[in-house]
Amino acid sequence: MSSTRANPEVRRRLTRIAYFAVPFMLVSLVLQLFPFDSLAWQVAKTVFLLVGAIIFGVWVTRFSLWQRDAYWRQRGRDPKHPERFPKGQGTDGQRPQ
Repeated sequence: MSSTRANPEVRRRLTRIAYFAVPFMLVSLVLQLFPFDSLAWQVAKTVFLLVGAIIFGVWVTRFSLWQRDAYWRQRGRDPKHPERFPKGQGTDGQRPQ
């Protein structure tokens, strides 16, 4: 395992996700501990959890896509079409000798 430091942009994006995830988990835990058993309370909890899961899923997906795009940009390729090679490169991705 390497001990390389994370890029500041990666740290910023992960911190943004954590700022949402930690309070969301705490509020979810507290909501589950309340002893109310009415249908309205269960619907409210379900809506809260569903909205939170959708927001979290979108943020994590966007982070993953951003990482993928950064990976291909670092290699000099178009993130949307990495199979296309820039001018002057062979089919294996290496510059011709």
